[in-house]
Amino acid sequence: MSQIAGSTPTPTTAAAADPDPSLSRYLDSVVQRLEEIAGAFSGVETAYAIQAGREVRVIVNAGRVDDKMSQKMCRDIAKEIEEQLTYPGEIKVTLLRETRVVEYAR
Repeated sequence: MSQIAGSTPTPTTAAAADPDPSLSRYLDSVVQRLEEIAGAFSGVETAYAIQAGREVRVIVNAGRVDDKMSQKMCRDIAKEIEEQLTYPGEIKVTLLRETRVVEYAR
């Protein structure tokens, strides 16, 4: 069904243009809480909740967190999320610890 210029949008058009505000608030709240939970751990530089809160990517300082600590920290973050949040399905926690070394041959 096409719209005539200057006409009032039909309710279905308005609803499609403006998604459910309560769902948006819920997703924003979950995403923010996921980032806060992960970011509270020592050694975490940044944490990003992605895929509408279905995954959390945690970037840690490689100088402060070693390989063994990173495995435990990832597990601890997942446990903390389980304890503090209620959510359908599962949330994947990915922890990234990276060391970059650059040399120049001249």
